[in-house]
Amino acid sequence: MEILYHVTPATNAPSILKNGLLPKNGKNSQACCERGNAIYFFPSREYMNDALGGWLGDLYDEEELVCIMVKVPTNIVHKSDVDYERKIYQRVSPKNFIGEPEVV
Repeated sequence: MEILYHVTPATNAPSILKNGLLPKNGKNSQACCERGNAIYFFPSREYMNDALGGWLGDLYDEEELVCIMVKVPTNIVHKSDVDYERKIYQRVSPKNFIGEPEVV
């Protein structure tokens, strides 16, 4: 089991807590020319904090963001082309969340 970190606008948290994390190809993925539906995570707090201090923080400038920590069971496949990111291509249930979303 691995712990991953998902950052999202705080306004998304109620829906995520109810429905889980759903793979999508949202505006950020499209802006980066990502293809297909996925959920994006950081594999560590260090990578998350680096992104928040740079490109991710710039992207959401004045918007409040939260981190959702997730226990990823071994039966959920996650992939990565780079060290700082993990992708999951299937729904992640709220039962896999650790605690409440944390403002970052």
